[in-house]
Amino acid sequence: MNLKRKYLGHILNIINEQLSNSDVVIVDGLYIDDVVRVLKENYNCKMMYLETDNNIRYERIAKRLSITIEQAKKENKIKERLKDEVGIDRLIKSADYVIDGNKSINEVFEATKQFIAE
Repeated sequence: MNLKRKYLGHILNIINEQLSNSDVVIVDGLYIDDVVRVLKENYNCKMMYLETDNNIRYERIAKRLSITIEQAKKENKIKERLKDEVGIDRLIKSADYVIDGNKSINEVFEATKQFIAE
């Protein structure tokens, strides 16, 4: 069974459970195009992509996890391998909104709030 099929039902079940408790659910790190397709077909949902340069991403990961930049790079490599495996490029192209993650955290937060409010 490939990775996408293995997790499709599980992820959708978690999202459905969350939607039963709230009108808004934010899913971070969704890399499976079939999940995005099902969500777009069945729910009024929007997809946002946060585009951030690697150096900024590594610094933020290191700070958030209290690890070194080198450890953050290792952590990110695992995520990048997963992205390649599931076809992240198709997902990025289908995003409703792209946010510049190179801006300050406050600017990213405000852009995200604006996007959600639309």
